[in-house]
Parts: sequence; C-alpha cells; structure tokens
Amino acid sequence: MRPADLPPGLTRGPFTVEPPGTLATGVTGLRLHGVEVGDPGTLHFVTKHPGPIRRPGLRVTRVSVLPEAWDAVVVVPEHCWLVAALDLNLLDLVIAADWLLRLRLLNLRTLESYVVASRSGGAGTARRAIGLVRERVHSPRETWLRVPGPRRVADARLQSDHPRGRRLLAR
Repeated sequence: MRPADLPPGLTRGPFTVEPPGTLATGVTGLRLHGVEVGDPGTLHFVTKHPGPIRRPGLRVTRVSVLPEAWDAVVVVPEHCWLVAALDLNLLDLVIAADWLLRLRLLNLRTLESYVVASRSGGAGTARRAIGLVRERVHSPRETWLRVPGPRRVADARLQSDHPRGRRLLAR
C-alpha cells in the first residue's frame, strides 16, 4: 500500500515527516491492512533512526533491526498484531486476528508460530488470544458472541418474539 492509497482517517502527513525507512506497526499497521480495531488517535511507527522522534499523536519505537516489511509503508500483519497486543484488550485482539485470517493476509499457523517465537511485551496477551482465534469467522459480532467475557453473558442468550412463544436464538 502506498501512502496515497491510505484508508480514510489516515493521512499522508506522518509519512512525510518521519525519517526514511519508518514503517507503521501496531494498531496503525492493522488499520492499514484493513482491520479496523483500537483507537486510531495515536499512530504507531517503528524506525532505525538513531535520534528520538517526539511529535504529538505519534509513537515511534526505535529498533536496531526493522521487522519484516509488507511494503514501503507497513510491516507484516503478524508483527502488527503482536505489537497491537500492547494496546488492545483481549476481545479486540481476537477480533483483529480473526479478520486478518478472513482477509487472507496470513494463516493461523503462521500467526501461532510468530507469537510462540516472540519475546516482546505483548507476547503474553497474544498467547492468551491465539487460543481463541478461529478461522472462517464471518464478522466481528460473531467473534464478540463467541469469546467469553463478563459483559457478554447477559447478551449471549438472545431471545426472539416468536408467534409460538419466546425462543432461544443463541447461547
């Protein structure tokens, strides 16, 4: 994806002020891959640039070796997902992985092996989430119903007003 092809809500601005070789990662990278989760307010990038980069609305991580690039703008989806584990809750992380699989940007085995090999800060949350990820999920709402959580217990027993009485639609 070229900066000119950015999804709505992401402008070319950050790409024109960042040092060459700076790539989008985390939630920003997921959004560039077409997965809309998390807060788009702070843009997250990774760079090899030696100096500190401090700009409002940007979070830039300096590394000695850049992660594998997907294209000139963003890193590979599995790395974006792993970094996003620092910012997303468990449900949003599972939703993001389900959608990466649905978009066929990676497969479950690739994501699992990437998480197992990682020692980054988000790896613990990512390991918990990977057990809840499923292939062939049709929508974020399906993931929302499938993944257990305290706020979904009351909503999980959906009822309908059927002519012959109330029927349970889902558990």
